[in-house]
Amino acid sequence: MATVLAPPAGLLADQRRPRQSRLVERADWYLAVPGTLQLVGSGDLSLSDLESVRSELSHRYGELACFVAVGRPRELEEHLPNRFGTRRITWSERIGRPISPSLRAIARGARLAALSSAVCWVDSERLFAEGEEVPLPWTSPPVALQVVRPARLRRALTAAVGPGGPRRALLA
Repeated sequence: MATVLAPPAGLLADQRRPRQSRLVERADWYLAVPGTLQLVGSGDLSLSDLESVRSELSHRYGELACFVAVGRPRELEEHLPNRFGTRRITWSERIGRPISPSLRAIARGARLAALSSAVCWVDSERLFAEGEEVPLPWTSPPVALQVVRPARLRRALTAAVGPGGPRRALLA
């Protein structure tokens, strides 16, 4: 049986942060440590949350550990007046269980990551150069984070779980 990891740095599942300090809203949190890739919670995150997580990860799990916040899209029911006729909804309802995301899907969907080197903004649209520090316009006062690409984040996640580690996340 796999070890169930708690969210690091005292994060609480479904936590909310004020709009001014929030870097990401309603995100799923994944923790990658040696031998484990697991969903550990979800909710809003602020810069102080991510700095605390980064500090705790390096002390508890070592320099390779990663914490990733993956943005969760709004529910389809919030956008459509009725949900009949969409294939994906009927397909997912038929399955009856959530599909655990792959390491690649986590890296591609990531919005923020706490790596041992820094707290990073994941730029999947290639708006900025990798390694550049950019201010996030939706924060007040502006917060500047280092840019990382999904490919680099995927390599960091692979290194964190190790060569024989899982390639899909364990859902709590």
